[in-house]
Amino acid sequence: MTEAKYVQQFKKGTLEMVLLSLIARGETYGYELLTALVQNGSGLFGAAREGTVYPILYRLEDAGLLHCRMAPSGANGGMKKYYSLTSRGRETLEEMAAFWQEYSAGVDRFLALSGVRRPGDGDREGAAAPECTDGPAAPAEERGKAPAEEKPVSLRGLRRLRGAEE
Repeated sequence: MTEAKYVQQFKKGTLEMVLLSLIARGETYGYELLTALVQNGSGLFGAAREGTVYPILYRLEDAGLLHCRMAPSGANGGMKKYYSLTSRGRETLEEMAAFWQEYSAGVDRFLALSGVRRPGDGDREGAAAPECTDGPAAPAEERGKAPAEEKPVSLRGLRRLRGAEE
């Protein structure tokens, strides 16, 4: 997979969460979101264009995660579409953030096992990666893992649980 291809796939998978997090700061409109992606994206999301961002916004609106209102744009007399999070949008963002934390920590563990150095790892130079062993694994409690009932739940699992409670 070429660098451009995997970078594109990472962005595609996270842009919805990034847009929801920007909208969570307060009511905003599309051009402000594009500007924020450029200013805060460290080059990662700055290349996102209207043809990428607006279809995502429409999908989020259709899913009931965004509230939209039209208002005069000022000088040119046109209208702007302002976006804000619905309560469902905020809940979804919180679920996504929890999943992202769990997911990225898991990826970090695999990277540590591989010995691949990452930016910010300079102070860990020479640190041994966790070892893999042959044979059966020790019980979860002995490995420092939470018992199944205490393990974090995936986003899909959270939605299933929420559906069961309602």
